[in-house]
Amino acid sequence: MKKPRITILGLCGRSVFLQVDHFHNPGETLHADGMIAEPGGKGYNQAVAAARLGAEVVFFGAIGADDDGKACRDFLLKEGITPYFQIVQDAPTAYACILTDKEGENRVTVCRGASTELSGAFIRQHEDVFASSDILLLNFEVPEEANEAAMELTEKYGAMLLLNPAPAHPCSAAFLDRFYCITPNRSEAEILGVETEREIITCGGDGVVILENGKKTALPAVRVNAVDTTGAGDCFSAALAVAVGEGKDLADAVQFAQRAAAKSVTKAYVMPSLPYREEIE
Repeated sequence: MKKPRITILGLCGRSVFLQVDHFHNPGETLHADGMIAEPGGKGYNQAVAAARLGAEVVFFGAIGADDDGKACRDFLLKEGITPYFQIVQDAPTAYACILTDKEGENRVTVCRGASTELSGAFIRQHEDVFASSDILLLNFEVPEEANEAAMELTEKYGAMLLLNPAPAHPCSAAFLDRFYCITPNRSEAEILGVETEREIITCGGDGVVILENGKKTALPAVRVNAVDTTGAGDCFSAALAVAVGEGKDLADAVQFAQRAAAKSVTKAYVMPSLPYREEIE
Protein backbone atom coordinates (compact mmCIF):
# COMPACT_ATOMS: atom_id res chain seq x y z
CA MET A 1 0.00 0.00 0.00
CA LYS A 2 1.36 3.41 -0.98
CA LYS A 3 1.89 5.70 1.97
CA PRO A 4 -0.27 8.82 1.71
CA ARG A 5 1.71 12.06 1.72
CA ILE A 6 0.07 14.47 4.17
CA THR A 7 0.98 18.12 4.63
CA ILE A 8 -0.04 19.82 7.89
CA LEU A 9 0.12 23.42 9.11
CA GLY A 10 -0.04 24.23 12.78
CA LEU A 11 1.20 25.71 15.99
CA CYS A 12 4.14 24.04 17.67
CA GLY A 13 5.79 24.78 20.97
CA ARG A 14 6.43 23.62 24.49
CA SER A 15 3.54 21.97 26.34
CA VAL A 16 3.59 21.69 30.12
CA PHE A 17 1.16 19.24 31.73
CA LEU A 18 -0.01 19.52 35.32
CA GLN A 19 -2.03 16.79 37.07
CA VAL A 20 -4.67 18.18 39.45
CA ASP A 21 -7.49 16.71 41.51
CA HIS A 22 -10.08 19.09 40.02
CA PHE A 23 -10.24 22.29 38.02
CA HIS A 24 -10.07 25.71 39.68
CA ASN A 25 -12.94 27.38 41.41
CA PRO A 26 -12.78 31.21 41.23
CA GLY A 27 -9.80 32.45 43.24
CA GLU A 28 -8.61 28.93 44.11
CA THR A 29 -4.95 27.92 44.14
CA LEU A 30 -4.29 24.28 43.29
CA HIS A 31 -1.26 22.10 43.93
CA ALA A 32 -0.34 19.81 41.05
CA ASP A 33 0.52 16.18 41.71
CA GLY A 34 2.87 15.90 38.76
CA MET A 35 4.38 17.78 35.83
CA ILE A 36 5.83 16.85 32.46
CA ALA A 37 6.92 18.94 29.47
CA GLU A 38 6.95 17.91 25.80
CA PRO A 39 6.67 19.53 22.36
CA GLY A 40 3.12 19.93 21.08
CA GLY A 41 0.36 21.92 19.41
CA LYS A 42 -2.75 20.86 17.51
CA GLY A 43 -1.17 20.58 14.07
CA TYR A 44 2.05 19.30 15.61
CA ASN A 45 0.20 16.49 17.40
CA GLN A 46 -1.61 15.65 14.18
CA ALA A 47 1.68 15.44 12.31
CA VAL A 48 3.19 13.00 14.80
CA ALA A 49 0.02 10.89 14.90
CA ALA A 50 -0.20 10.70 11.10
CA ALA A 51 3.45 9.65 10.81
CA ARG A 52 3.08 6.93 13.44
CA LEU A 53 0.00 5.64 11.64
CA GLY A 54 1.86 5.20 8.38
CA ALA A 55 1.84 8.45 6.41
CA GLU A 56 4.69 10.48 4.95
CA VAL A 57 4.28 13.81 6.72
CA VAL A 58 5.44 17.38 6.06
CA PHE A 59 4.82 19.99 8.76
CA PHE A 60 4.80 23.79 8.38
CA GLY A 61 4.98 26.12 11.36
CA ALA A 62 6.66 29.20 12.82
CA ILE A 63 9.02 29.11 15.81
CA GLY A 64 11.23 31.49 17.73
CA ALA A 65 15.01 31.43 17.59
CA ASP A 66 15.14 29.66 20.96
CA ASP A 67 15.67 26.29 22.60
CA ASP A 68 11.97 25.40 22.51
CA GLY A 69 11.93 25.91 18.76
CA LYS A 70 14.99 23.69 18.34
CA ALA A 71 13.35 21.02 20.49
CA CYS A 72 10.25 21.12 18.25
CA ARG A 73 12.37 20.60 15.15
CA ASP A 74 14.49 17.83 16.67
CA PHE A 75 11.47 15.85 17.82
CA LEU A 76 9.83 15.96 14.38
CA LEU A 77 13.03 14.78 12.73
CA LYS A 78 13.22 11.90 15.20
CA GLU A 79 9.66 10.93 14.22
CA GLY A 80 10.57 10.88 10.52
CA ILE A 81 8.62 14.07 9.73
CA THR A 82 9.95 16.73 7.32
CA PRO A 83 9.71 20.17 9.01
CA TYR A 84 9.54 23.56 7.30
CA PHE A 85 9.88 26.25 9.95
CA GLN A 86 9.66 30.01 9.54
CA ILE A 87 12.05 31.43 12.15
CA VAL A 88 10.76 34.53 13.96
CA GLN A 89 13.59 36.42 15.65
CA ASP A 90 11.55 38.68 17.96
CA ALA A 91 8.93 36.25 19.30
CA PRO A 92 9.15 33.16 21.51
CA THR A 93 8.14 29.71 20.39
CA ALA A 94 4.57 28.95 21.46
CA TYR A 95 3.87 27.71 24.99
CA ALA A 96 0.89 25.80 26.40
CA CYS A 97 -0.22 24.79 29.90
CA ILE A 98 -2.55 21.79 30.16
CA LEU A 99 -4.39 20.89 33.37
CA THR A 100 -5.71 17.32 33.62
CA ASP A 101 -8.10 16.34 36.43
CA LYS A 102 -8.64 12.97 38.09
CA GLU A 103 -11.39 12.11 35.57
CA GLY A 104 -8.96 12.50 32.66
CA GLU A 105 -10.56 15.71 31.36
CA ASN A 106 -8.40 18.70 30.47
CA ARG A 107 -8.22 22.49 30.30
CA VAL A 108 -5.70 24.13 27.96
CA THR A 109 -4.21 27.65 27.89
CA VAL A 110 -1.95 28.64 24.99
CA CYS A 111 0.41 31.54 24.29
CA ARG A 112 0.74 31.35 20.50
CA GLY A 113 3.97 33.33 20.26
CA ALA A 114 5.82 32.95 16.96
CA SER A 115 3.08 30.78 15.46
CA THR A 116 1.02 33.90 14.72
CA GLU A 117 3.71 34.99 12.23
CA LEU A 118 3.46 32.04 9.81
CA SER A 119 2.98 33.80 6.49
CA GLY A 120 1.41 33.03 3.17
CA ALA A 121 4.64 34.11 1.49
CA PHE A 122 6.61 31.47 3.41
CA ILE A 123 4.10 28.79 2.40
CA ARG A 124 4.28 29.79 -1.28
CA GLN A 125 8.07 29.46 -1.23
CA HIS A 126 7.53 25.70 -0.92
CA GLU A 127 5.07 25.06 -3.74
CA ASP A 128 6.89 21.83 -4.61
CA VAL A 129 5.71 20.31 -1.32
CA PHE A 130 2.06 20.85 -2.27
CA ALA A 131 2.65 19.59 -5.80
CA SER A 132 3.51 16.17 -4.35
CA SER A 133 1.00 16.04 -1.45
CA ASP A 134 -2.07 13.81 -1.38
CA ILE A 135 -3.83 15.56 1.50
CA LEU A 136 -3.63 18.92 3.26
CA LEU A 137 -4.86 18.84 6.88
CA LEU A 138 -5.55 22.27 8.37
CA ASN A 139 -6.74 23.80 11.64
CA PHE A 140 -7.30 27.37 12.82
CA GLU A 141 -4.18 27.75 15.00
CA VAL A 142 -2.18 29.61 12.34
CA PRO A 143 -2.93 32.85 10.47
CA GLU A 144 -5.66 32.76 7.86
CA GLU A 145 -3.27 33.93 5.15
CA ALA A 146 -1.04 30.88 5.68
CA ASN A 147 -4.00 28.50 5.50
CA GLU A 148 -5.34 30.22 2.41
CA ALA A 149 -1.99 30.00 0.62
CA ALA A 150 -1.78 26.30 1.45
CA MET A 151 -5.36 25.73 0.27
CA GLU A 152 -4.77 27.50 -3.03
CA LEU A 153 -1.64 25.45 -3.74
CA THR A 154 -3.41 22.22 -2.78
CA GLU A 155 -6.34 23.04 -5.05
CA LYS A 156 -3.93 23.93 -7.86
CA TYR A 157 -2.48 20.42 -7.82
CA GLY A 158 -5.75 18.57 -7.17
CA ALA A 159 -5.04 17.13 -3.72
CA MET A 160 -7.64 16.69 -0.99
CA LEU A 161 -8.42 19.25 1.74
CA LEU A 162 -9.39 18.27 5.29
CA LEU A 163 -10.13 20.66 8.16
CA ASN A 164 -10.14 20.26 11.91
CA PRO A 165 -11.94 23.58 12.66
CA ALA A 166 -10.33 24.43 15.99
CA PRO A 167 -10.15 26.81 17.70
CA ALA A 168 -13.56 27.30 16.10
CA HIS A 169 -15.01 30.50 14.68
CA PRO A 170 -17.97 31.13 12.36
CA CYS A 171 -17.22 30.23 8.74
CA SER A 172 -19.05 30.66 5.46
CA ALA A 173 -20.54 27.66 3.71
CA ALA A 174 -18.46 28.57 0.64
CA PHE A 175 -15.25 28.27 2.66
CA LEU A 176 -16.16 24.97 4.32
CA ASP A 177 -17.34 23.45 1.04
CA ARG A 178 -13.76 23.58 -0.24
CA PHE A 179 -12.91 20.69 2.10
CA TYR A 180 -13.55 17.01 1.49
CA CYS A 181 -14.65 16.84 5.11
CA ILE A 182 -14.37 18.68 8.42
CA THR A 183 -13.96 17.21 11.92
CA PRO A 184 -15.42 19.51 14.60
CA ASN A 185 -16.44 18.41 18.07
CA ARG A 186 -19.97 19.24 19.21
CA SER A 187 -19.20 22.73 20.50
CA GLU A 188 -17.11 23.58 17.44
CA ALA A 189 -19.92 22.43 15.14
CA GLU A 190 -22.30 24.83 16.89
CA ILE A 191 -19.84 27.72 16.55
CA LEU A 192 -19.30 27.09 12.83
CA GLY A 193 -22.99 27.69 12.34
CA VAL A 194 -23.41 25.90 9.01
CA GLU A 195 -23.53 22.29 7.84
CA THR A 196 -21.31 21.03 5.06
CA GLU A 197 -21.65 18.24 2.54
CA ARG A 198 -19.43 15.97 4.63
CA GLU A 199 -18.91 16.50 8.36
CA ILE A 200 -17.64 14.21 11.15
CA ILE A 201 -18.73 15.47 14.57
CA THR A 202 -16.78 13.94 17.43
CA CYS A 203 -18.77 13.56 20.65
CA GLY A 204 -16.27 12.09 23.12
CA GLY A 205 -17.78 9.20 25.04
CA ASP A 206 -20.94 9.44 22.93
CA GLY A 207 -19.12 8.43 19.74
CA VAL A 208 -19.26 10.28 16.43
CA VAL A 209 -21.93 11.55 14.04
CA ILE A 210 -21.31 11.36 10.30
CA LEU A 211 -23.21 13.88 8.18
CA GLU A 212 -22.87 13.09 4.49
CA ASN A 213 -25.04 14.40 1.68
CA GLY A 214 -27.90 15.07 4.08
CA LYS A 215 -27.69 11.62 5.70
CA LYS A 216 -26.92 11.29 9.42
CA THR A 217 -25.16 8.22 10.85
CA ALA A 218 -24.25 7.80 14.52
CA LEU A 219 -21.43 5.48 15.55
CA PRO A 220 -20.92 4.49 19.20
CA ALA A 221 -17.66 5.22 20.99
CA VAL A 222 -14.94 2.61 21.39
CA ARG A 223 -15.08 1.80 25.10
CA VAL A 224 -11.78 2.18 26.95
CA ASN A 225 -10.58 3.29 30.37
CA ALA A 226 -9.79 6.98 29.73
CA VAL A 227 -6.71 8.29 31.52
CA ASP A 228 -6.11 11.56 29.65
CA THR A 229 -8.18 12.94 26.74
CA THR A 230 -5.63 15.59 25.73
CA GLY A 231 -4.81 15.24 22.04
CA ALA A 232 -7.55 12.70 21.29
CA GLY A 233 -9.24 14.99 18.77
CA ASP A 234 -5.91 15.64 17.07
CA CYS A 235 -5.30 11.90 16.87
CA PHE A 236 -8.76 11.36 15.38
CA SER A 237 -8.27 13.98 12.65
CA ALA A 238 -4.82 12.65 11.76
CA ALA A 239 -6.01 9.05 11.62
CA LEU A 240 -8.95 10.03 9.43
CA ALA A 241 -6.56 11.78 7.03
CA VAL A 242 -4.34 8.70 6.87
CA ALA A 243 -7.25 6.34 6.23
CA VAL A 244 -8.83 8.56 3.58
CA GLY A 245 -5.42 8.97 1.97
CA GLU A 246 -5.13 5.18 1.77
CA GLY A 247 -8.42 5.01 -0.11
CA LYS A 248 -10.75 3.81 2.64
CA ASP A 249 -14.38 4.85 2.32
CA LEU A 250 -15.60 7.39 4.83
CA ALA A 251 -17.30 4.97 7.25
CA ASP A 252 -14.23 2.71 7.43
CA ALA A 253 -11.96 5.75 7.78
CA VAL A 254 -14.03 7.07 10.69
CA GLN A 255 -13.90 3.73 12.49
CA PHE A 256 -10.13 3.60 12.01
CA ALA A 257 -9.90 7.11 13.47
CA GLN A 258 -12.11 6.12 16.39
CA ARG A 259 -9.82 3.21 17.26
CA ALA A 260 -6.75 5.43 17.10
CA ALA A 261 -8.30 8.15 19.28
CA ALA A 262 -9.60 5.59 21.79
CA LYS A 263 -6.13 4.10 22.11
CA SER A 264 -4.66 7.55 22.69
CA VAL A 265 -6.80 8.30 25.76
CA THR A 266 -5.54 5.22 27.60
CA LYS A 267 -2.16 6.88 28.26
CA ALA A 268 -1.22 10.14 29.95
CA TYR A 269 0.05 13.21 28.09
CA VAL A 270 0.14 13.47 24.30
CA MET A 271 3.34 12.28 22.67
CA PRO A 272 3.50 9.02 24.65
CA SER A 273 -0.19 8.39 23.88
CA LEU A 274 -0.25 8.83 20.10
CA PRO A 275 -0.46 5.25 18.83
CA TYR A 276 1.55 3.39 16.23
CA ARG A 277 -0.22 1.52 13.43
CA GLU A 278 0.37 -1.90 14.93
CA GLU A 279 -1.36 -0.86 18.15
CA ILE A 280 -4.76 -0.41 16.51
CA GLU A 281 -4.86 -3.15 13.89
